[in-house]
Amino acid sequence: MANPKKALLGASMVPQTRVVPVTWAGIEELPILLATSFATSLLSESEILLAIGQAAAPIIPGDEETQARTLRDLESIEARPLARLVLSPQRAVELIDLLSKMVALQKQVAGTDDKGDGGGE
Repeated sequence: MANPKKALLGASMVPQTRVVPVTWAGIEELPILLATSFATSLLSESEILLAIGQAAAPIIPGDEETQARTLRDLESIEARPLARLVLSPQRAVELIDLLSKMVALQKQVAGTDDKGDGGGE
């Protein structure tokens, strides 16, 4: 369910609020992308940058010796950026809470415990 937002009502000197639900328009039209890499940066005291990307392990052909040499010489794996988002600290906390709840639900559905058993990275 979307996070409800408060809207100011009335023109009085004492603001009144009520919860207004957020609906998502057109979300089904967006592609679903696999996010495997994340980076953050503090832009200011009120802005957190979250970069989301996708990285895949390279295919390394050749015999065992060639593969071992290629892996030893591999300096980095490139991540393709999917999104750069700026969040307020409050929104970052909301995102952390939302993701924590989804991970707990996934573990419950999968029958895994908090030790990370049952797959995943």
